[in-house]
Amino acid sequence: MATGISTLGQSIGQISRLKTMGATLADLQLQLTSGKKTQKFSGLGTTAILSQRARADFNAMDTYMNNLSISNRRMELMITAIEELQAQAGNVANIVANEMQEGEINLDRVNDLASNIIDFMEDLVNAQDGDRYLFSGSASSTQPLSLSGGTLQTYLQGQLTDWQGETLSTNSLISSYRNVSDTIVGYNAAISNGDVGNVTVRADKNVEINYTTLANASGFKDIMVATQMMQELTVTDTSQVYHIDKIKLERADFEDALLPTDLPQTPPPGTAMTLPADFDNAATTDELVAENQRRADSFFAIFNDLGRMINNAIDELDTLRFSLENSRAQVIHMQEQHTLDQNTLLGTISDVEDADISEVALSLNFMEIQLEASYRVTASISDLNLANFL
Repeated sequence: MATGISTLGQSIGQISRLKTMGATLADLQLQLTSGKKTQKFSGLGTTAILSQRARADFNAMDTYMNNLSISNRRMELMITAIEELQAQAGNVANIVANEMQEGEINLDRVNDLASNIIDFMEDLVNAQDGDRYLFSGSASSTQPLSLSGGTLQTYLQGQLTDWQGETLSTNSLISSYRNVSDTIVGYNAAISNGDVGNVTVRADKNVEINYTTLANASGFKDIMVATQMMQELTVTDTSQVYHIDKIKLERADFEDALLPTDLPQTPPPGTAMTLPADFDNAATTDELVAENQRRADSFFAIFNDLGRMINNAIDELDTLRFSLENSRAQVIHMQEQHTLDQNTLLGTISDVEDADISEVALSLNFMEIQLEASYRVTASISDLNLANFL
């Protein structure tokens, strides 16, 4: 009977070493394909905490970056709306200047421009980003301005009727539209009552950027009021209680006129002349000239004031725009800073987690050679027995 040479202890030890080498080989192959040292944080040992902290900081910055991107887009929309409103207001101011240069006011032309532009201006003040109103402060779900109720229009028409009827002076009329309340203009209750909060963006754990711009800021409000007033002042529609047929009366207007109501409607004053007018009398002609001068003075005091009001409002919108541009510059700076910080954090994560592919490939090649040699040795040992020895 053949007596076997015991190699059990050697075989068990060799098998254990082969398993360890096989596991190392599999780990190296996984590192080569994934580019990572390990698939679990536990495999990183004591350096895992560095990677975990870097990832947490990176994710926090991702949140900041998303907030900054949204606020940057909104500020860009706000700046664009302000610039467009300035351009449209400039058109109204220009027609005022042009009409003054021509000497004779074309009431219909001025009225048409103001009427056609006022709705577009309202849309700009009610600019939105999705369903958020940009000039409503923290009450962003509520439209800041609504002219559709006609409150402002009704108020101005009433003031003009009193002015034309000479129960309201020109100076008082100017004061009335310059100091009109937010509620009458059509601003929502929160804005009118000052119950809206600021709009800010959290740029970092220690940095908050305020870019609040409200629709009732004087630049916005004065443009809307002045444009609406320009429209009402130049109404020529005779079906309206207040309207103007012409600024100055002519001798021909007095033909067959027995009562002041027979005359075309003008700015104040209404005529105090004896009707029918006797223009053969030099005093009558002088009185007409004097009345016409007062009519022109009354009208142009308001017309010119509206032009100044609009031009000043355009300048005030510049201040709002510059403030927004400054806030936007801060946002862009923070975005750039976070991008740099995130790149640094990615470097830390890479240093901790990423495998050195060249080193892994070299180790993998060495391990394959070692494992192949071990298999050959194991095979040789397995063939040893007493019969082969003899």
